[in-house]
Amino acid sequence: MSAEPELEDDLGDRLGTRGMKRVLTAHTRQDTTRYAQFLAAQLVPGDVVLLEGPLGSGKTAIVQDIAAAIGESAIPNSPTFILANLYDGGRLRLIHCDLYRLADLKEFMDLGVVDYMEDSVTIVEWGSMLRARFPDHLHIEIVPLVEEEARELRLSSASDRWIKVLEAMEFGTLAVMS
Repeated sequence: MSAEPELEDDLGDRLGTRGMKRVLTAHTRQDTTRYAQFLAAQLVPGDVVLLEGPLGSGKTAIVQDIAAAIGESAIPNSPTFILANLYDGGRLRLIHCDLYRLADLKEFMDLGVVDYMEDSVTIVEWGSMLRARFPDHLHIEIVPLVEEEARELRLSSASDRWIKVLEAMEFGTLAVMS
């Protein structure tokens, strides 16, 4: 695993503040799980995590890892057709959304999910349409690499809280979890 910090000027310009980006390389499925466990330990009610990546890149797998890490006994499946699932068996209530089939922000708002987000952690697959609506989000782009299980995880945020988390995600910090 490697973690190389990188400032994301683009993100900062777009949101009117300086953002941060961290690129993590997960060589194995276990590496991806460790990163998800680290993130799960940082989550608090009201957090919004937006996941992007091609079909089959591991978005739902990361949600499953986070759910397990917060103590959820149910195994989340991608809610592509039902759009949102609510899990409340762990230390945090988890809302898992998949916006692949939605055309715009209005369709998301019509789901009524926003009514539950303040008291929940919300993880959204294909959530790019929500970036401006939830400016304090953590964005994770998953990029499959040549190796079968290898992934590059590009985490970015302009939120002060998430910037502190991203700063803490140095290799040494995560190595303790291995």
